[in-house]
Amino acid sequence: MRTIQTSNIINKYHNVKIIKDEAITEMDQGIFTARKYKILTELEKKQRHERSKITKMESFEHGYNRALCFVNKIKNEYKNKDILVVTHNNIASFIELIALNKKVDFNNREQMSNFKNAELKHFVI
Repeated sequence: MRTIQTSNIINKYHNVKIIKDEAITEMDQGIFTARKYKILTELEKKQRHERSKITKMESFEHGYNRALCFVNKIKNEYKNKDILVVTHNNIASFIELIALNKKVDFNNREQMSNFKNAELKHFVI
């Protein structure tokens, strides 16, 4: 919902077609969806940080693979065109890693979420 709102705000100045793609939706946070971090117990914070399987959170690898499929799709469908992608932190981070052809370390928390809130970056893919 937030990405659509952001897209609509940006689109007021461009008036182009907005295309929603499930491949770049926010990563599933499992049992932590819609829960505030500050109210989690210490055990829950640890489980969330480790993306424990019992939390039913989407793995970084799965999110990365969704982003990779998306990048390959846009490379084919929008070759030599400018596009704007509006998405969330982890997926945006994965798109950046793919665009920069960087080696991925799924245990590197910083690499998995290196976008700041409302950050804009430019890539040539």
